[in-house]
Amino acid sequence: MKKLLVLLFAAACHGQEPLRCTVNLRGSMDPAGQFALNPSHIGKGWPATTVIDARCSGPDQLTCWVRLNALAAEPLGRYISYRIEPPADLPLQALSSLPPGMPSVTYLGRTYPDIRRLDTRYEFATLMLAELARYPSPIVFHDNIIHPSADKAWPFTWEQTCGYLDKLRVEGRALIPNIAGSSWHWSWADRLALQDSVDGMAFEIGVHPSIRANGVDVRRQADVYRTWLAAGKTVILMWINKALVNEAERDEEARYTAAFAMLVREPEQKLLVHWTYWKLAPDWQDWPQKLGAPITAMEIDSDGSAWRAFEGGVLRISAPRGVSVVWGETGSVPE
Repeated sequence: MKKLLVLLFAAACHGQEPLRCTVNLRGSMDPAGQFALNPSHIGKGWPATTVIDARCSGPDQLTCWVRLNALAAEPLGRYISYRIEPPADLPLQALSSLPPGMPSVTYLGRTYPDIRRLDTRYEFATLMLAELARYPSPIVFHDNIIHPSADKAWPFTWEQTCGYLDKLRVEGRALIPNIAGSSWHWSWADRLALQDSVDGMAFEIGVHPSIRANGVDVRRQADVYRTWLAAGKTVILMWINKALVNEAERDEEARYTAAFAMLVREPEQKLLVHWTYWKLAPDWQDWPQKLGAPITAMEIDSDGSAWRAFEGGVLRISAPRGVSVVWGETGSVPE
């Protein structure tokens, strides 16, 4: 088997409690070790895949920068995947081939170890763990995890996927899968299966546009995240949406997602929002300091709009990407 390629990460965290985090894997390393963006991905509006420094957990921070740096002496995270790619596609994926004789599944032109089989699940996870042991780091970010609701033809059940992920967990190292789709409609069984298998979770669609005008569904999504946050998990929200055609729309999407996160999370909880590292810092990065501690719970109206009062003001969201902050107004519903 060709060597498992694990990308290196380095992070610089500002303050103590992050809500923003960023790393871009959609590019390549030049000979000097600098990261080059892939314009084709930027043009499609896909934000960078995200990983975070789970040690950032204080009360005042909203941001956490994570930078790809192959020359880092002590990288904070490793990127892996169970999707097999030809060598030309590396280093975006983890493996260029499977060991001879390992059962596999081919789906949409991609090859995966057949984790429907318990023996393959164990064997492949063992190989992953052995390679990761060679490059110790406190975080492992596992890409290409798909919940069956995001693809009805997906060959693996959620139970099989979580069973595989569970075998990759090691004490002292956080396992965070990147999951396609959104989770607002998941069953309790699926939520708990993931919760029991990982240390955190990243979602490519943090708040799906289709639910934002429905108060019942917005509440359901908030409750899903609250379940994991209460269990001590790190939750990362991204905003991958091909319908966003320019940077202004993508910035609005990120700001809505950040506002939703502020309405949901409690002090000390790690609910983060992706931000592209090469862009100027967004205005919402300082919301935890400027708004202060929450003094009400998240209130949700039937039309999906929601608000919450903080010591320093009131934050409100509305469909499709509306965000308003009323500074200095607390304890009342914003107009």
